[in-house]
Amino acid sequence: MTETTPSETKSSGVPPETATEEWRLLSADVAYTLWKAERRVSHLVDPKADAEAWAAAAADFRVLVRYVLRALEKEGIKLRYLGPDNSLPVKSDAWRTQTARAAWLFWLNARRRVFPPTEYLEAEAWQHVAADQRILVRKVFEELGAKGIRFAP
Repeated sequence: MTETTPSETKSSGVPPETATEEWRLLSADVAYTLWKAERRVSHLVDPKADAEAWAAAAADFRVLVRYVLRALEKEGIKLRYLGPDNSLPVKSDAWRTQTARAAWLFWLNARRRVFPPTEYLEAEAWQHVAADQRILVRKVFEELGAKGIRFAP
């Protein structure tokens, strides 16, 4: 994989911080961790089946996750490899706000890949799934924090 030049990232609307190999690896780890958590909701643990399913879904799922992470980046919500002393404290108000925003964007992006955008229906559907989605995404970010992937302050 090659890195994108600053002029290419600016012209494509990609935040420059997300055009590095380090960020691509970080986003791939986020994608796999989120995919695994979502899979656990509806499937029994089966390492062989999981490996096959991930192999089939990985490329598209990474694209979805990178799109959302770049949208978060543009809003000032940044994930980086950070130590616990220089990142947002887990379960702080800022961390909870950022994970809630991430949950919404991950859910909305996945929904819009299936259904056309309709704000009223999206708002209504979100009311039914918001609590579960936030819980799922917060668990993902806690797991990522254990791997050193944390929100920058």
